[in-house]
Amino acid sequence: HQAMQRLPRNRCLATGYSCRSQVKRIEGTGVRHPLQALLEIIG
Repeated sequence: HQAMQRLPRNRCLATGYSCRSQVKRIEGTGVRHPLQALLEIIG
């Protein structure tokens, strides 16, 4: 939880659906799947 707060939101990635769901529930904002970040880079 504290580590997530120290990182810029665009640097936080999670591969699993349940991990992304938990972050969204606890932090109130979602994190991206690594493939979404790659698509943004190459897009």
